[in-house]
Amino acid sequence: MRELLALILTALVAYVVWQVFLVGNVDLPGFGGGGSDEIDPADLPPDTQLPLEAELAVGENASVVVGGVRYSLGLGMVSDSRCPRGKPCNDPGKAMVVTWLDGPGYDKVQAKLSTANRVDEPLGPIAVRLVNLEPYPTSGQSIRRNEYRAKVVIESQNAAEDKAAS
Repeated sequence: MRELLALILTALVAYVVWQVFLVGNVDLPGFGGGGSDEIDPADLPPDTQLPLEAELAVGENASVVVGGVRYSLGLGMVSDSRCPRGKPCNDPGKAMVVTWLDGPGYDKVQAKLSTANRVDEPLGPIAVRLVNLEPYPTSGQSIRRNEYRAKVVIESQNAAEDKAAS
């Protein structure tokens, strides 16, 4: 019985190898056969139209496609020391959020964005700028991290560099 199973298994492996590598009935990119290693542009997701204004909650991710490659853009809260409404302050304070980009070639690359200086921060193939962070602190009320929402502008890295140079 054991010899029969070994014979069947050997025949099955030989058949699969024959189908994949010699006949080409199974299309596995990078493994020969009838397949092509080139990617058909029609199979790529459409690029995200940039610049894009997006609103993200803390802990939320958004998907951005640049050059046919899909990236995940995330947002986390760092700090909020803005002067609460209804309270006199000498310093307006600032809030900081961290964004990260995850995707091919980028493993959670991070950039800090501040309400004090709203500039384009490079993040892989894109640049991100903080436009607004809500809610704004009010005297006597606390804000939980999951209540924050950031409005950001996402541009291609090239467009941000061109804008900075002019």
